[in-house]
Amino acid sequence: MESFVGSLGLVRDQSSLPVRWLLRKRSRLEFIQAERLEGDSYRDCIQREVAWTLNLHRDKDCLVSSHSRLHLSQAIFVPEENQEVWFEVELFVVEMFTEAAQQTVANDPDVAWLTGEEVHAGQSKLVCQSASDTNS
Repeated sequence: MESFVGSLGLVRDQSSLPVRWLLRKRSRLEFIQAERLEGDSYRDCIQREVAWTLNLHRDKDCLVSSHSRLHLSQAIFVPEENQEVWFEVELFVVEMFTEAAQQTVANDPDVAWLTGEEVHAGQSKLVCQSASDTNS
């Protein structure tokens, strides 16, 4: 069985109501994820990946919560891989700390901001499809 050990970054925009969450546009929309490397803490790996993915200064532009909000240890069936994958994942909330960081992320065409309801209701599929339609 394959496995993934790492973290998910739940990048939050509290400036709008309801609160929105950042997702990366890939083959589908997804939260930023980081594989845990040897010597990394779960927090270190997501702090590194968020900064790298969003082109931010790691220690200046974003703030990763000091403690994870959830730990998941579970085998989950992954349809794209047609198999179960063992996940050891910590979820961390991330805040944009500077206006420069907020502007950098706002100008990034490879991210989308969705409310929790939109993510839960499956709107991410619609957003991803519309994004691929405009790229055609």
